[in-house]
Amino acid sequence: MYKTFIAFFICMMNLCCVSLFAEKIFLANGDQISGEVCSFSDTHIDFESDLLGKISIDRKLLKVGEKYACVETKKIEEKTPWKADVSLGYKLSQGNTNETNWNGEIDLEKKYADRGELSIKWHQLQSTSDGEKKEQEWLFKIEQIKFFNDSNWFRSYKLNLDHDRFSNIDHRIVTSFGLGCQWIDTDDMSLDIRVALAWESTFFRDETEEKNDLILSPSFKWKYNILESSELTWEVNTYPSFKGGYGFRMKSDFAIVTPINDKLSIKLRFIDEYDSQPKVDALENDVKLVSSLVYHI
Repeated sequence: MYKTFIAFFICMMNLCCVSLFAEKIFLANGDQISGEVCSFSDTHIDFESDLLGKISIDRKLLKVGEKYACVETKKIEEKTPWKADVSLGYKLSQGNTNETNWNGEIDLEKKYADRGELSIKWHQLQSTSDGEKKEQEWLFKIEQIKFFNDSNWFRSYKLNLDHDRFSNIDHRIVTSFGLGCQWIDTDDMSLDIRVALAWESTFFRDETEEKNDLILSPSFKWKYNILESSELTWEVNTYPSFKGGYGFRMKSDFAIVTPINDKLSIKLRFIDEYDSQPKVDALENDVKLVSSLVYHI
């Protein structure tokens, strides 16, 4: 059954993928500028015109209700680059017990001309004690959001795949579609609040029967820039079930990123995962403090 939901999710993503079409820019004062779109940012469009040369246009000057770039003669690919971060952390303890811990993370993010965003994330954590695997977790997430014209509201599509050896989960698949609002969007702070309808399929490492559930998934994501260069982020995802007896899950991920230079940063994460129905020998709360070195590509 889960394959059907993955196929459905991929189809929805393809239908909503944002392509960049360019040849003319329509301004709020009625003017039109012909040329070629070079690149985009959150606030400006870099445009090259035969008449005006290379110019930077403030998004606020664009005509409301029109796409930022429209088809006239040809389709061109967007030239805004991907933002990519790779992080790695490692800990070695020797003495009465020999223990190793490592974690790795890859974050990819791309923004599009008509206020669309695509993000891809991979995170893995593993630990061994005296040569035996003690803990293993991995998470793969792909998400796309698309704003409605010039409003703060957006729709989102998300696919989550995760594995948790300690919690007896071989793999869990969550596909979701939802709506959200960007309540705060300033140079220093942003706050997104979302509500999604999701289908969750859980497959266990032992003989426990596969579990499928329809869930409502409220979440929020907060970012705040401090000391001009450091960044605080806090993301909370909740997974209450519509079915009685299926419990409630929540994941809180708080992080601070402090730069060393233009390419390297130190990242410290505090992760709290709550499960109202943990396995027999596990606690409801699982708390981790993870540190890593981040390389900005």
